Amino acid sequence: ADPGRVSEAMGRGAMGPSSGGAFVKKDLVLVGGGHAHVGVLKMIAMARMQGRWKPAADTRVTLIAKETHTPYSGMLPGYVAGHYTHDECHIDLVPLARLAGCRLIHAAALKIDPHGKVVHVTSRFGGGGWSGSGNGQAT
Repeated sequence: ADPGRVSEAMGRGAMGPSSGGAFVKKDLVLVGGGHAHVGVLKMIAMARMQGRWKPAADTRVTLIAKETHTPYSGMLPGYVAGHYTHDECHIDLVPLARLAGCRLIHAAALKIDPHGKVVHVTSRFGGGGWSGSGNGQAT
């Protein structure tokens, strides 16, 4: 697949789904769906449900994850031994991202350009790469 890019530069902002339609200036981009980012999303989701998560209207959270189901490594030995099913020892990132009000991009990150504030991604799905301008729409 051809590489795409997700541009989230400050000042290049755009309208976004978790920004409530506001102009997005800041995007907390989490690359990968591992334990640390699952913990961040869980904390945000819990704070939202308790009414304690109130980011600025121009702020958005984006998760870029190659897989939408992440394994819980502590259960791996039990899974290998046949004590747990796949679903029992994997965390589904889709509903977690939804509860956190987070935009989820199902793709692999290829390159991060910190100076340009761009994350280059490739789509898991057929065809060309995904190219986002920060507005959640393919370009």
